Amino acid sequence: MAEKLFKVYVRTLDHPHISEMMVSAPDQESAAQRALGHVKEANPEKGRPIEESQKNSVVVAVREAGKNGCIVVNKIPVAAFEEIAKTVQPKQKKKK
Repeated sequence: MAEKLFKVYVRTLDHPHISEMMVSAPDQESAAQRALGHVKEANPEKGRPIEESQKNSVVVAVREAGKNGCIVVNKIPVAAFEEIAKTVQPKQKKKK
């Protein structure tokens, strides 16, 4: 079965936020399990043990995202880039 992209929202008890994860999986149930398995994997030495964090985490929601393996993460107005370009000083070439 081909994998799809899912947005999975996970909350770990005693944490003030919900994590939004992009997960590749064949179905929603697999996506939820992969997301729970990912909890704390990036920072295993920080705070409580991985096993405890994973046990204390719950999937709040899972929904299919994107098409054909792609998803738009953000859209930034062109005007923002134009304003930045106006204020950035060009790099000066060093004289030899």
